[in-house]
Amino acid sequence: MNYQTQNALTVLASSIFFGSAGFWLIPSQLKGAVVGAASGTVGAVGYAQQSRRLRQIAAQQNQVSFHNTYQERVKGLETLVDQAEKAIADIDLSVTEHKAEINSIQNTVQTSLDRSKVSLAEVKQLEARLIRLESKTTFGVNKQSDSNLSSGFKAEFIAENQDEASGDEAKADEAQKVIEWFESNHIEVDNYYEPDYRIDNMLDGLSLYLGDNYSILSNFHWKLRNSVGRKLHFNLKEYDPRSKRIHNQYLRKLKSSDYLSDGKLVKKQESPDFIIAAPYNRSDIQGFFDGGWFERFIYYKVVELLDAEGADYQYLRNPKISYNNNETSELDLFFLVNQKPLLIECKAGVNYHQGIEKFVKHRERLNLDSSNAIFVVLDIDEAEAYIRTHNWKITVADQNNFLSQIKQLLNENISEPSETADEESEEETEPAADDSSLKSFFKKWKLNRAPEYRTAILNELIQLIDSLDEPVSFNEITKIIRDRMKSSDASLARIKISEILNCLRRFDLFRNENNKPVRNTATPIFKMASLKVKTLEKKCMEFYAEKILQQFDPDFFDEADNVKEFENLTLGKAPTPEKIKQMRERWQSQA
Repeated sequence: MNYQTQNALTVLASSIFFGSAGFWLIPSQLKGAVVGAASGTVGAVGYAQQSRRLRQIAAQQNQVSFHNTYQERVKGLETLVDQAEKAIADIDLSVTEHKAEINSIQNTVQTSLDRSKVSLAEVKQLEARLIRLESKTTFGVNKQSDSNLSSGFKAEFIAENQDEASGDEAKADEAQKVIEWFESNHIEVDNYYEPDYRIDNMLDGLSLYLGDNYSILSNFHWKLRNSVGRKLHFNLKEYDPRSKRIHNQYLRKLKSSDYLSDGKLVKKQESPDFIIAAPYNRSDIQGFFDGGWFERFIYYKVVELLDAEGADYQYLRNPKISYNNNETSELDLFFLVNQKPLLIECKAGVNYHQGIEKFVKHRERLNLDSSNAIFVVLDIDEAEAYIRTHNWKITVADQNNFLSQIKQLLNENISEPSETADEESEEETEPAADDSSLKSFFKKWKLNRAPEYRTAILNELIQLIDSLDEPVSFNEITKIIRDRMKSSDASLARIKISEILNCLRRFDLFRNENNKPVRNTATPIFKMASLKVKTLEKKCMEFYAEKILQQFDPDFFDEADNVKEFENLTLGKAPTPEKIKQMRERWQSQA
């Protein structure tokens, strides 16, 4: 198919779908402008806006009377189709290719007009079909049709939605790569989980806090799990002050997430401290406590590891798939890591045995090696995990060691395995620290690995970015800095350099050609938000401080001795008390 054919085909598909869905939702005086634009720019901009528009349509279904305006909608649909066909005729275009798919979408839209409302499931199905169809063509704009849209209307439309369109398009492209992998194995992806980040950021943070502190919160968690809809009392007699603060912080996060009608830590001089909590009686809360939190925790940890290791990855959460025998099923997490598949199942209940056999069937049907199919069970005994790994030919692990299994997969593609081995050996030789110390925390989270070389690394980074002739990836930057420092007295492993640079990446200091933040370590980097060493140093300190507030002790910096310990270990200056207060408030409000 030639370039013009691809352009017009995209115009036709997008115009039919979005014209029929949105024509009756806009004022009459704007319909002429939309019809004139339908075969042009809406085809281009609309592709990136499908998700947002479809959600708007779904939200407004109950407010629109479809019967009263039926004839007007049909007329509007016919007008849009006529406009698209005219645009095609003007450039002498044949639409034989993919014609059946387009006709199917048009027929579905027409059928929807005859009903009182369009279901959300149907909207999502149409969206997925259009994405698959348009992915087979070159996305472009017919210049002749584009001229029909007034420059003012187009500029306003694009400016309003540019940022969202860019993000949605990038996410759709990543998801499409995974969908194409399934399709190449004759498996259809019917649907998958798409987060609402206003909600999911909060629940992911809640899950992460629970998972990171599960050894302390486990008894309280099980009490909550068995008390949904009822008030409970939980005795803190056996817990030290830090553990009590962790429980109190978890209570705050639960209340911020709208999970508790009541939640407080009660202190009395004549009796032990205790907690009063009352979870709402809702199915989503029960599902979260039963295991929803665990899947979110595993997802977050995998993404965090892949980012830290510089892997190129894409993923789908909870994809619903159909095998070629039309049997449907839902997976927990599916990743493509450096173009290799990784399937993860998460089980937080004691009755996980029922899921193993089903998981093994998925592994076989997806043709995965045992190391690429990881079955993560909360608090599973080590011997129990080993025998099931051996018997079922999958990898069974708990929440503490599943990441090491994934890291082994990543290490298979590392070109310098000796360096990784040396790094692990170096860490193993470090003296064991008290579990409650800041030094132990840094070691556990692999932070602050080379504080004595941080300034030198940041100066090398500034020189590199300032002299860029072409974009480089995060991984390439790490490698170049390592090679440059080899010639000096400071010869560092790449993993220590990347740890420092990761602090900057988490604060969105690396930017692409459109000055948008770069998080994926394989994405080209064109510039940085700042090239001042003091600013970069400050962000590193803020990153370490934020980790301490989130995962170690939210009140750590209230003590002068703790601040001194932080500065001695990092060889840097701790954030000001005002900044610590802002960071704590921001984290507590988000999680």
